[in-house]
Amino acid sequence: MKLTGKVLNEKNEPLAGVSVKITGGGAPSTDIEGRFTLSLAAGKKYEITFSAIGYAPKTITGAEVIAGQS
Repeated sequence: MKLTGKVLNEKNEPLAGVSVKITGGGAPSTDIEGRFTLSLAAGKKYEITFSAIGYAPKTITGAEVIAGQS
């Protein structure tokens, strides 16, 4: 399953080059529009950490992809 998202700053502007790391997996970076895509298994919970120079890292725990849902 694919999880897609967009990283924005406090002014609602897209952030390019943000590292999006999943526990036990890769760490793609956001594109120029702040978008990212992760391939995750449905029904499993993940910890996702967003980090970029000049910003404090942000970790989301318990992220889960549910089959058949957006």
